[in-house]
Amino acid sequence: MRKSAKKLVPSCDGRWIMRQIKNSPKLSATKITAETENNFHKKVNPEIVRRVLRKNDYHGRAARKKSFVSQKYQKARMEFAENHLRKGSKF
Repeated sequence: MRKSAKKLVPSCDGRWIMRQIKNSPKLSATKITAETENNFHKKVNPEIVRRVLRKNDYHGRAARKKSFVSQKYQKARMEFAENHLRKGSKF
């Protein structure tokens, strides 16, 4: 009979990490590591945090930044689109 390896992160800490990521997806593993040290007084390696995230199907991808479009240009775009919809396919 083989002894099971000791878990590096208990399930409650793993759930806490997932909750942090769901609340703010742009957090890095190193920032989460610092927060765990402050909140739980446990030293955790950033790679362990990454493992927890990968296990829960969160991979190292960052959200794309959207460009800012002011109200003025939103209106202009809508007018342009509506005008071109009315013109038909032969235009």
